[in-house]
Amino acid sequence: MLGYILWDYSSVLFSFGKFTLRWDGFLLILAFIVGRQILIHIYEKEGQPKKEVDILARYLVIGSFVGARLGHVIFFQPEQWAMPLTIFLPFEFNPFLFIGFSGFSIHGAVLGILLAIWIYTRKMKQAHPFMYVLDRTSIFGMWILVFMLVGSFLNSEVEGKPTNSFAGTVFINPIVKGLQRLPCCMMRNPGGKSPLTKVIAKKENTQVKNEHGHQSVVLYFFFNSGTAKSIVNDYLIGDVKTYLYDMAQYVYEPGTEPLHYSIFEEANGDFEARVSTLGIARHPVQLYMAFSALLLLSHFAWYWNKFKLSIKPGRIFGFGMAILWSLQFLFEFLKENQASFITGIGLNKAQVLCVPFILVGIYCLILSYRKVEIKN
Repeated sequence: MLGYILWDYSSVLFSFGKFTLRWDGFLLILAFIVGRQILIHIYEKEGQPKKEVDILARYLVIGSFVGARLGHVIFFQPEQWAMPLTIFLPFEFNPFLFIGFSGFSIHGAVLGILLAIWIYTRKMKQAHPFMYVLDRTSIFGMWILVFMLVGSFLNSEVEGKPTNSFAGTVFINPIVKGLQRLPCCMMRNPGGKSPLTKVIAKKENTQVKNEHGHQSVVLYFFFNSGTAKSIVNDYLIGDVKTYLYDMAQYVYEPGTEPLHYSIFEEANGDFEARVSTLGIARHPVQLYMAFSALLLLSHFAWYWNKFKLSIKPGRIFGFGMAILWSLQFLFEFLKENQASFITGIGLNKAQVLCVPFILVGIYCLILSYRKVEIKN
């Protein structure tokens, strides 16, 4: 039994001309639509007007988006300030191209939501107190987070460190898409058209010595009619070998060894090829976090349904902040380092940013329990 997941699904839901809708964008839109209905349900059960949710939802959408984008640029990608329009606009203008958004910071999103709720409670005369709104929107926010994390996984965003566990995931789709666009042939005519009709990735039946998350993967190449066998051979040992070697984030193809491949000729004269390589199985950290957030969401929904208006201010929000950010802090140890380490303490920037949120959650919890003790 081959104990790993081979993930070969496209991150694109559909494309129309220059417009492309990816799974993460679709799931985020869906999450906000369903999340709004969840807030409406909460407010109606507590006897609150529906129109208050519509106003609050606008603040939450704007706050989370602006915060997530600014947080990503400020904390993790400051070089994007050189192209400020791309921070909030999903286009390139020279040439004009829809590129979507790349990079959202959960730290920034939470800060943006907190600021948005604070503005909302100050601006709206009929709004509920700040902590009341925070408790209810924590359920909404946990729902959004689950969808965002699943969307990140569907996009084949590589975050986890290599692992030999059964949950290890080889994100092979970027390799398959890249090979299908790979021109031919550096050994004959550099920059020519791709000779392929399609590429398929499958698990290989043979076992290998499992080190550093390496797992056997076989790639099947189907070539255009009329492609000569000599072209097929040169393409494989030159272009394909070089490409796999360069994609070390996804596969391990050592430059000191020849490419392991076989060429087959079909009855109609067309050629197919079979290439064996080693995929790198990594921790699907997004799914770990999504499952954790889903459990918290289920608990908060149960807690709210049981106590509703009798919930002590800050109780749900405090638990959410303390538990969620503690988990985020721990899961960072399973991630490849995407944010620079802080000198002297062995933690990366994302982990350091978790600490204030954990402390805020603990502080809100203490306040919520102290109020109960004083009342008693």
